[in-house]
Amino acid sequence: MGWNKKLDLFDPFYLISALYIMIFVYAPWIWMINAKTEYQGVEVMSQLPNATLVFNLGYLCYVIGAISVNKKTKFIKNQKINYKKINFNDEDIRIYIVKFATIVFVISLIFSFLYYYLIGRSILSLLSLGQLGITQRKRTGTGLYFLICFFRSAIPASVLLVAYSKKKKASWICALILADICISTGSRNLAITVMLSFFVFYYIRNNKRPNYVIVLSLIIFFYVFIGFIGIFRATIKASQNINLSAVNSDALFDAFMYNAEIFYPFYNVIGYIPKYAPYHYGLGIVNIFVQFIPRIIWPGKPTMLGNTAFEVMYGNSMGGAAYPNIGEYYYEFGILGVIIFMYFTGYIMKQVYNNALIEKDELKLILFSIHFGYIVQFICRGHFASWAIDYIFMLGPIFLLRHILIKKFVKSKF
Repeated sequence: MGWNKKLDLFDPFYLISALYIMIFVYAPWIWMINAKTEYQGVEVMSQLPNATLVFNLGYLCYVIGAISVNKKTKFIKNQKINYKKINFNDEDIRIYIVKFATIVFVISLIFSFLYYYLIGRSILSLLSLGQLGITQRKRTGTGLYFLICFFRSAIPASVLLVAYSKKKKASWICALILADICISTGSRNLAITVMLSFFVFYYIRNNKRPNYVIVLSLIIFFYVFIGFIGIFRATIKASQNINLSAVNSDALFDAFMYNAEIFYPFYNVIGYIPKYAPYHYGLGIVNIFVQFIPRIIWPGKPTMLGNTAFEVMYGNSMGGAAYPNIGEYYYEFGILGVIIFMYFTGYIMKQVYNNALIEKDELKLILFSIHFGYIVQFICRGHFASWAIDYIFMLGPIFLLRHILIKKFVKSKF
């Protein structure tokens, strides 16, 4: 029993559509059933009609963007991979990839451990889901943030190790360490990125697709996983003991819904901006470039130019709360931003999918796998600057490796 090959599960269109249905249909429906109208004292459901219209317009533009890509990809079982330019079966290339991945993985962990040490989190605590070691905040500040950015580069490095290293046990241990740190730091979406990256790469590399049973099992797993992390996130980050008696069906559902209820800040943005505050007018995009300017060059550099929508609406960041990507588009440029950026979201997602699976270059398959795994974060946490950091540090090592391999091996051997 498998999937209809006309419907490819790994086409991002379906995952993104499912996420939008969960956020903008299912979650508000649950609120209406429970007669819930406000969040933390702020009325939100009064904006449901206007916000729904904006979302429907945005989703329509997303669909138009996706179907406007002319070249279509159809999954063909047992289709041979056409290795282009780089011969990944070459032993010298394989050894070089493993060495490169090992160096990137080690450097990524060193910078990550240094960051957590400086803010008071022990390595033992990170590796034990907070059950061993100590957590004692010593120092905070955006000046340290660049260190933790390197942690994202451990994702492509671990996928490369599992794919090309002959030491499979050691490679999988590296992958488990990576996932463990994500969970220990409460980065549930990053943990999902890690797990989905391996899952997707296994199937597309072997020209397979998961059947219904595997997909249903994966959905149930992520439901429980997200709920579990939601229940114990603060406990794990504070290095406190996990009390499993707190886990039950109601607690898992509430924790899962906490992650699905991100429609409410989008509703508030629609009602608040531009009525009470102006649009951001592209400052979010400018912040992509500002964040990479070293403080040694710009000592007084602010954390960001302008304010987040939460700071504008509530006066604070609401504890790191987030809205979907469409909320970021609206906050920056209003309805026009929703139309343009949702169209290009659909277009680019489809184009990336086509290019990766048609050319069948293994490094492109890894790029696509990580990109697919990151979709949950991309859709659920709208922030241009964060997207830029994540993509640069997650995909950058693969682009660099591909450039080196072509320069070092292709010209000399082929």
